[in-house]
Amino acid sequence: MEDLRQLTPGESTKEDLDRVFGPEDFVVTHLYYSMECDRTPPFPLSFLTWPLFLQTHARSYQFGLRLDSRKVMVSGELQVSEQSSTSIFCLFGPSDYTVHLEEHELALLRELQRKGFEVKIGVTPIRCMSGIIGWVTVPLDEYLKK
Repeated sequence: MEDLRQLTPGESTKEDLDRVFGPEDFVVTHLYYSMECDRTPPFPLSFLTWPLFLQTHARSYQFGLRLDSRKVMVSGELQVSEQSSTSIFCLFGPSDYTVHLEEHELALLRELQRKGFEVKIGVTPIRCMSGIIGWVTVPLDEYLKK
């Protein structure tokens, strides 16, 4: 998320995006995705206990953008989602999808909003079979009212 400070909708060009994210070949829109995942017990014990017990915590960041014909970024959207789950016998267990924001993260998200980025928080997973294929999102301000 820190790298997004270098970008501004309406000003940043394709070259700026390449400098921040690395060279990508796209025409009008593009999606960048990043995920952090922790397991308990930690590796390598998690491979021994996972059939019986595995606790995971994952946070993902999805950044979508759109360029105009001059290759200037006209809009950007950041989606933040989080999942904490406990699996027992690889089948059952509780899951929590609440995004927990620390003060510095919230300050950064507010700064991105002021620059013109749309910031959304994932509140409910969209599932297919046993995986998450997307999120129902709400704007950051609406999320913080809860």
